[in-house]
Amino acid sequence: MLNIIVVNRLAEGRAVTMKNKWYKQTWLWLMLIFCTLVAPHIYKLFSYLCPRASFLYSGSFWTAVGSIGTLISVVVAVTSTVRANSRKKKEKTLDAYTKFKEAVSSIENLIHNYTKDDIDRIITQHKRGWNSRDWNMIKDYLTAVERIAVGVNTEIYDIDVINRMGGYFMYEQYLTLKPVISYKRYEDTNPYIYREFTNMVNKIIDARVKNEQPKLNYVE
Repeated sequence: MLNIIVVNRLAEGRAVTMKNKWYKQTWLWLMLIFCTLVAPHIYKLFSYLCPRASFLYSGSFWTAVGSIGTLISVVVAVTSTVRANSRKKKEKTLDAYTKFKEAVSSIENLIHNYTKDDIDRIITQHKRGWNSRDWNMIKDYLTAVERIAVGVNTEIYDIDVINRMGGYFMYEQYLTLKPVISYKRYEDTNPYIYREFTNMVNKIIDARVKNEQPKLNYVE
């Protein structure tokens, strides 16, 4: 029930955002059209009130005015587009991370509560060839994290949103599973295994520095 309420509120928020965005764009174009229509009348008014202002009759002057107006409209349009894309990126990140948390919620807290002895035991069981339920669970979790991490590292997802939703928790998860990650890299002779997870955690640390949050140590 709670999930349904959250989804509905998100949908309502997006509808309001799109509505406001439409109003802003409409207002901009109405202002440009209005300025275009009244420009000839302003020109006639100045010609009547200031007949000695010769620059008003210069084509170069009005060309410059038009160029400035065009530049302003371009800057406004670009700024509006950048803001819209940034908001869309944040919404996409929020959706993806929420789905990720829902998918791994049954195992995430179990992993978070592992002690160093628990991790050592799981690695030892794997070395002995046991079909460990814990080992398989950790692999599934790391695979899910890698998918989110790829989105972050390719800038599809917004790192600030990830940080605010659970950056420190993700950092703790990495530290808990670091022995498993290190062992997998050694076992497979591949230093790039789970590298996306590593890079994402370091980006979270960078985001925390930017937001003046308590500093964390970078991971490898």
